[in-house]
Amino acid sequence: MRQRRRQTPEKPQLGKGAARSRPAKADRSWILILSAFAGLAWCGQYRLLWTPPVLDASADPLQFSEVRALQHVKALSRDIGYRHVATEGIETASSYIQNQLLDLQMGAARSNVDIKVSREQLTGGADMEFFNLPVTNAYNNLTAVSIRIGTPGSKDVKSVLVNAHFDSVFGTTGASDCAACVGIQIEMARAMLADPSLELPAPVVFAFNGGEETLSQAAHGWMAQSQFASELGAFINIESTGPGGPDILFQHTGAWTVAAYAQSARYPRGAVVGQDFFDAGLIPADSDYRMFSSKHYGWLPGIDVASVLDATAYHTHQDNIDRIRPGTIQAMGENMMGAVRGFGEHLAKEQQGEAEGSDIDSVFFDLGGFKMVNYAGLTALLIHHLPLVLLLLLPFLLPRALQPGGSSSSKRPSSIALLGRMLAATGLAVASLLMGIICGAGSGLLRALISGNPMVWYGEPWTLCRLYIPAALAGALLPYALLPRFTAQPSTTVAGTCLLNAILASIVTFSGAQSGFLFAFWAWAGLLASILCSLASTQLGRFGRLVIYLVCTAPVILIEHPILSLLTRHVSEKLSQAGAAPPPWGFLVADGVIGAAIAATTFILAGLLLPWLAATFQPRLKTAILVLLAGAILVGVEASVNRTAYTVAHPKKTLLQQLHLQTADGSGIQRSLWSAAQLDAVPIEWAMMPAGLTPTKPADQEWKMLWPISNLLRSASYEAPGPSAELLGKLPRIVQVGREKLLEEPLQHLEAEMQLPAPGWGVLNITGPVVDWSLSNAVSTAPIDQTNGEQHIVRFAGNAGSERWPFSLTIEGDASVRIELSVALLTPSKELEDLMSKLPDWLNVAPMVSFQSVWTF
Repeated sequence: MRQRRRQTPEKPQLGKGAARSRPAKADRSWILILSAFAGLAWCGQYRLLWTPPVLDASADPLQFSEVRALQHVKALSRDIGYRHVATEGIETASSYIQNQLLDLQMGAARSNVDIKVSREQLTGGADMEFFNLPVTNAYNNLTAVSIRIGTPGSKDVKSVLVNAHFDSVFGTTGASDCAACVGIQIEMARAMLADPSLELPAPVVFAFNGGEETLSQAAHGWMAQSQFASELGAFINIESTGPGGPDILFQHTGAWTVAAYAQSARYPRGAVVGQDFFDAGLIPADSDYRMFSSKHYGWLPGIDVASVLDATAYHTHQDNIDRIRPGTIQAMGENMMGAVRGFGEHLAKEQQGEAEGSDIDSVFFDLGGFKMVNYAGLTALLIHHLPLVLLLLLPFLLPRALQPGGSSSSKRPSSIALLGRMLAATGLAVASLLMGIICGAGSGLLRALISGNPMVWYGEPWTLCRLYIPAALAGALLPYALLPRFTAQPSTTVAGTCLLNAILASIVTFSGAQSGFLFAFWAWAGLLASILCSLASTQLGRFGRLVIYLVCTAPVILIEHPILSLLTRHVSEKLSQAGAAPPPWGFLVADGVIGAAIAATTFILAGLLLPWLAATFQPRLKTAILVLLAGAILVGVEASVNRTAYTVAHPKKTLLQQLHLQTADGSGIQRSLWSAAQLDAVPIEWAMMPAGLTPTKPADQEWKMLWPISNLLRSASYEAPGPSAELLGKLPRIVQVGREKLLEEPLQHLEAEMQLPAPGWGVLNITGPVVDWSLSNAVSTAPIDQTNGEQHIVRFAGNAGSERWPFSLTIEGDASVRIELSVALLTPSKELEDLMSKLPDWLNVAPMVSFQSVWTF
């Protein structure tokens, strides 16, 4: 009998294809991904906030000096102070600027330099659209001061206009907006005229206008009436939406203007993303740019440059000289000095017939302030659309790029199968984007709803990041956690993310916007990385492929992080005046909007690294998501307990009026109200509680004098004392001077006069069959009022001398005309000052005394 041989169990084999007895070590490459991203983001932020050394008053007279420019900022914002149209400060400021320019004219280093100083009073009207609504913008006796500098060699060349405004908005002395711009222009003119060998390629006109905050009235008047306007060839408009810098080129007309700025500015900064936002109407603001630009109401090519950070101080009492960040004026001044010469050189070539043609569409962005990249719209079509074509062909042209590790196995999937996998991964990327936005917005909404404390992130960028980025990342990673089989193949998931970016680049470009480069660059980076990985050895390993992807994506992060972080921060600061949503849920809107915006920004900036992050977190991806959500909850609780939306340094912008409703005949007052209006999501009632007022029934359309901005406001009303005896004796009114029928036409001519107790600003709502008037070139027609019929709305503002404002109307037939007059006076009453003293110090109040009356002729 044969003995059976005892069999012993075989040891498990650890060779290829065999199961391992020990679990694989955790992949900690996510640390490399996050560290690399943080380092690149820090580099981008450092360059974004970098400023050049400040030159003091003893610097070379031929150089631009921030300290010298600040002397004018101090004179305008601290010594003169409040400079809104219709105030005494506006005329004092214009006289100061005129005297400074006359001094420069007298002290010029050369006698043969052609210098002209002009002061002009502007009266007229602009037919325009604001918030996509037609409005006539009439002005009376506004002031503009200009200086033209020309040299013998530039005699026959068109001039370069550099424009800034010296008026400030109600509630602020406007150190950065825009006394700083005025100081920059005066210092630029001084540095030019101090050069005994000065030779300009083109004459330079510096315009200082006194009516930008009233919807660019003075800029319109200057273009229509100035003696220098007809000789212009291009313009540079300088502005500010915050004292923190940096100066950003954000709008342009004519591709050559961007090219000239890119080549001549010392620290060029800017991106076309800002222009796309403005063109889409997503930012409720505007500038004098529209009055000069051939894309709008002017006829010139040019650029719009503004200082943008720290917009929480913008249009508040915090916009003071101490808030201006050192070095920002120095940087803008040096940039503008170079840009003026660059523009002049182009105009000189144009005069000689040597300048290149202009393409109105242009893509531009800066590389950390070192250099600016710009390319024309036709080039953008190629750069932004080609990645989509190449990615769809990638499974057929280079299938190895989609193989895990570049495997050379004979069991490769077909190209069709690879394309299917890539499309599925694209769907996963779409789900990642949507879930990130849902979690980002949802976390903001839930935090504000549960705590009842909205906008706790206002003015705190670090708090903003801590609140929303963890929740956005958790949402973006969730689809990868639910479908773990995708995370095992980063080459496929990354290709899907690339394809999504390519699709978005094409969609944005087809829409007419120029910001498609934000997505196209990620697609190009992914294509390059895929090709490099496919060409590398099959033994490269996942870590080696990750390093290649990090190297390929690093330039994209360096380019896009400053752009998108700046935009997101600016949007968060602008939400303080973006409009108020109705109760009871309106206070949630800002938190939801900024959460969605940060989530979308996080997804774009993470780019191809997001699927890599998901792969490296496996098999603990769900745990990582829970940790991120827990972190977001803890930060939300801490911020809700320890912070409120507004502080003294970052105040709430509020409008407060003592509103007097006149009787039917206009001779008396039937009711007086305090009306406080919010421009954001935080209820105005919270701010008014310390005053101890009892809310009352509001009047109809209490903020008519701000139309159409009034559509963004929500107000609370309280009973108020009537006007003083002095005001009662001279209430605003409209009187009919004469009315006559026109010969051989079914028309009547009405002569009227608006009579005000003091220079002011407001709105005329003229209802009736008006076919012509003296208020502007054309009669604008607002949306039909179902009660009163066809409306024609006129915004008006005027300086001293406009208390009696005559105008005429041409009316069809014998019809009557109804005129609603809403006017604001900017000198607060004693009662208004007493009320303001009771309000919290985190409130920035723009006070006014206003009247509403109705007149029928």
